[in-house]
Amino acid sequence: MAVMVILLWLQYGQKGKPAVEEITPEYQVFQNEDGKYRLMVPAGWQEEATSGGKFVSRTVFLSTESSKKIGNIGEFSVTVISSPSAEQKMATKEEFEWWMSQPVKEASAGGIVKLENDTVSGQPAVRLAEMIAIPEKKGVNYWSVTSWFRKDETNYYINMMGNGADFKKEMGPFLWMLSKFSFLP
Repeated sequence: MAVMVILLWLQYGQKGKPAVEEITPEYQVFQNEDGKYRLMVPAGWQEEATSGGKFVSRTVFLSTESSKKIGNIGEFSVTVISSPSAEQKMATKEEFEWWMSQPVKEASAGGIVKLENDTVSGQPAVRLAEMIAIPEKKGVNYWSVTSWFRKDETNYYINMMGNGADFKKEMGPFLWMLSKFSFLP
């Protein structure tokens, strides 16, 4: 298994993303036929998949007691939506273009901010963050970082969530996983 993961890693390359020391053969390839994508995910994390309804596909990966925990990250998810509901935020081409044009801001507790513009598998992407203070735990925040991109009028959201003082130290594995995202033919 480890040799297969390393060979796949070499095949798909770094795509211009920084190397991350924490990356080990403890990742595995995940492929979603409904969402038409493939990426690397932490080996042993529990997979919960949904399709149908408003989702083309939604897959959440949760750390388990037997899997390797990555910092303060509690979950990674990939959501694919081609027909957003009327009340859904961050769903239209116009909203995407608006977020792409917004200035970069420092994330702090309260509200969604833009961290940067990026590219995921050749598609323009915007990275957004939200932090919410956890009142019972002084200095600890719940945080969510999402890379949103669109292809053929379909929205893709790759997200990581966790808690801690800040999410910045957790970005390495997230960026590496984004660099491994690719569309299926």
